[in-house]
Amino acid sequence: MNIDGATVLSEGKDDTPTEGYNNGIKASGTAIQIESNSGYAGNIELNIDSGTFRSKNSYTIYEYIGKGTSSEVDSIDISGGTFRAEGDKPVFGLSDSFKNMHSSFISGGKYTTDPSSYLETGYTATLDDGLYVVTSSSAKLVSGEGDEVNKGTGILKTLIVIIILGILGVLFYINRNKILELFKR
Repeated sequence: MNIDGATVLSEGKDDTPTEGYNNGIKASGTAIQIESNSGYAGNIELNIDSGTFRSKNSYTIYEYIGKGTSSEVDSIDISGGTFRAEGDKPVFGLSDSFKNMHSSFISGGKYTTDPSSYLETGYTATLDDGLYVVTSSSAKLVSGEGDEVNKGTGILKTLIVIIILGILGVLFYINRNKILELFKR
């Protein structure tokens, strides 16, 4: 499922934890509810790019195992959006099975509770006006190049080496006759 720009509001009472139900899903009061059930097809993927997701009484995103022993969720990927959980609940209610398989799946968004334990490498969450805002950190890794700060330092070092080699080349050219005489001796 791909969500981009949706507004989801749940006002239902908090009925978590919910039990598996082989004839659909029992309501839990969450904005997004994902039941892992070994009797269903599985291979669940959820991608959220933007939107507003709010539960007045429960988790914003709730993933649980209804039947079986492991999560049927292949991935959750959150790159943006605003996630509000109220009623003294955290934004995420996730099964231990899911957390063990997918520990980092957030690269953007705003949250009422700290999402730091679910951030992808190179991202941080900072509290701003009551919401934790996820942004790229200054030390984000760049494939094969080290971090952004060291990449800039590496470019500077390369330029210095090129300049020094250029100066040595000019000096050699200007003094080439004297240098050749040294080798003839």
